[in-house]
Amino acid sequence: MDAGQARVKRLEELKGFGRVIAPFEGTITARYTDVGDLISTETPHALFKLADTRTLRVFVRIPQTLTTLATVGVPAELTLDEKPGRHFAATLVRSAGALDPSSRTLLVELSVDNSAGEIFAGSFGQVRFPGQVTNKILSLPSNALLFRPDGPQVGVVKPDETVELRPVKLGRDSGRQVEILGGVSGNERVILNPRDSLTDHTRVRIANAPPPVGKL
Repeated sequence: MDAGQARVKRLEELKGFGRVIAPFEGTITARYTDVGDLISTETPHALFKLADTRTLRVFVRIPQTLTTLATVGVPAELTLDEKPGRHFAATLVRSAGALDPSSRTLLVELSVDNSAGEIFAGSFGQVRFPGQVTNKILSLPSNALLFRPDGPQVGVVKPDETVELRPVKLGRDSGRQVEILGGVSGNERVILNPRDSLTDHTRVRIANAPPPVGKL
């Protein structure tokens, strides 16, 4: 009788493996198996991908010049292109504690309340730390740069409407905009789409003088 009960218990345990219990409540976002598949301890992949989207983790790389922001508890704002005008509150919860030597950035993690399910996990957004940046950063459109053997330069129009090629020190490149760490102050008139043949002391004529290109 004891042997029979042991066999029954063993079969019940084996049958119990047919039921997969999630370790936490969430949503199945991917399924890697189907009815009829053989599942064993040697199966090389997961069965399902489960996500708890009520609280999202947002990973941001902060440049070295702004690492003073990496303080636990600092508030931030998350914006998404597909939800213009919306700002989602976020809080910095932890940081890597060391800069990435290849990019000189600090990886930090923020927590965002998503109990309403308005944000999809895996989305790309932008994070802003309001009221925390004390050093103003100058940026220029990328099409204002000239790349010469002596390094990157910009064409500045002087008051007498002649050109001065001024070397600049570049920071982060976001595609359309490039941070300028030195070379111009932000009050100059900078030429957009300069010709490769542009030289110093070239006289130019301004058709419709726009405001300064650089912005703070």
